Amino acid sequence: MSEMVQAASIGWVGSGIMGSSMAGHLLRAGHRVAVCEQMEEPDPKRKIIHREVNRIVTPGTITDEGLLDPRAPNHLIAVVPGKGNSFG
Repeated sequence: MSEMVQAASIGWVGSGIMGSSMAGHLLRAGHRVAVCEQMEEPDPKRKIIHREVNRIVTPGTITDEGLLDPRAPNHLIAVVPGKGNSFG
């Protein structure tokens, strides 16, 4: 059962206009989304096309303007270690 819960926490969608919309819905629902790329040209003799995950997007790591809500505050910060115990 725990494997099913863990697998359900990552959504996979196609790219393009429909994929971006679905990814936005999954991210707003709190899911992580695996973004995959097709790694080979389609071959009519093969039904399965090789794909690889090239990025994982989580609700806290969205930087794509198309997925951000323009009416909500969207803050991005960076913390850089400084000298000693300070941060800049």
